[in-house]
Amino acid sequence: MSIKLTENDISIVLCGEAGQGIQTVEAILVKAIKNSGYNVFSSKEYMSRVRGGENSTEIRVSSKRIISHVDRIDILLSLSKGAVPHLKNRIKPETLIMGDEKILETLSKDYNLLKVPLMEIVKIMGGPIFSNVIAAGIIACILKIPKSVFEDCIEEIFALKSQNIINKDKNAGIKGYEIGKKIFDSGIIKLKIEKNPHIVEELLIDGVGAVGLGCIAGNCKFMSSYPMTPSTSLQTFIAANAEEFDIIFEQAEDEIAAINMALGASYTGVRSMVATSGSGFALMQEAIGLAGMAELLW
Repeated sequence: MSIKLTENDISIVLCGEAGQGIQTVEAILVKAIKNSGYNVFSSKEYMSRVRGGENSTEIRVSSKRIISHVDRIDILLSLSKGAVPHLKNRIKPETLIMGDEKILETLSKDYNLLKVPLMEIVKIMGGPIFSNVIAAGIIACILKIPKSVFEDCIEEIFALKSQNIINKDKNAGIKGYEIGKKIFDSGIIKLKIEKNPHIVEELLIDGVGAVGLGCIAGNCKFMSSYPMTPSTSLQTFIAANAEEFDIIFEQAEDEIAAINMALGASYTGVRSMVATSGSGFALMQEAIGLAGMAELLW
């Protein structure tokens, strides 16, 4: 049982229940991968936390620059029993599925399975909350990320937590790192991804930051919005940089108020914007009609 990669490119997908910390794993790994000199691109699903269900994140690591996701899954780290059914259309016979024995026990032997003692370790560490950091450690070691770089990224991601919590997360990450070393030494996974030291100095930016910088470069001076995923992160970005770039940000009481505020600002000649989601946009239709009649849409 081994993975043979072509074109020095690997697609790693982490999947678990909403609220299980998949985005935390992504944040740690993406930073650690880039700081180790690898090209990296990640993309995530946005599922409703109210509804529950599975969320997944894909992290691509490559010897060459990459700018998109792929359907292919080389390694799937399953943190819940629903992960494999959720991603079944993307799983191929050669996909290596890693997870705790209890999570993988109901899966057919037709799958390429690798059982890791996640639940056994989290009991020692203090609870299931640490399973995501253990998972990050496993992947970090498999990718030959230096332990010091990995620990520094944990420190940075959890910087607002107490030192006691940071130490527990670092210990959980190292436990995962130890599991990853056993997997790597066994020869199950063979990687040929090349590092580039120049990548370490490059800018790592997410989609929210890219859109936010575009808004600022486009001379946006007023933004009004009502929080709703996935637009909330953009609102937070603009609000955090509003003072430095002379922007007024207003968190409205609802979507209708938000778009009408933006239209009012636009009417005075200020370059304005509003961010929302599909359902929020549906609530704005009357104001969009107003914008059309008043010729406020640019």
